[in-house]
Amino acid sequence: MIFEKRPISGWALAIANTRISDASAALSLSMTLRLQLTSSLEAFVSANRIFTQTEFDHFASILQQNMPGVMSLQLAPNGVVTYLTNLERNRKALGHDLFADPRRRTNVEKSVNEKSYIIAGPVDLIQGGRAIIARRPLFFPDEISGKEQFWGFATILIDIDYL
Repeated sequence: MIFEKRPISGWALAIANTRISDASAALSLSMTLRLQLTSSLEAFVSANRIFTQTEFDHFASILQQNMPGVMSLQLAPNGVVTYLTNLERNRKALGHDLFADPRRRTNVEKSVNEKSYIIAGPVDLIQGGRAIIARRPLFFPDEISGKEQFWGFATILIDIDYL
């Protein structure tokens, strides 16, 4: 079969560009809404420096209620994953020391030093599956000196298949 090369009409190109733009905007909004969950985790820790797994579970489950594609919300005090949602699926991540993991160390150290968000992926997860991982370093004033101190990370895992 021979295909004839024909130029794409301006109308067809405009429709294609509109569809691409719409898809890009939808993806951007979806990511932004999910990334905002790390801000909510930061507010939770700021308001409750001492909390239980049950309190974390209650708060995080409310955050995840209407957010499909969120594989896990996590808090990692001092860089160690200590609190996470969807425990049965994510159990292997519990106790994971981000600073001791050679695959993660460079990025987490840079994130802390620069006080910047890390977004990586898609990555293969230690608990299985693939996800976009976003980690937000959390800093809070020291109670004695008032200087900002690194507390840990607020993390969200977003299912790549959902996106």
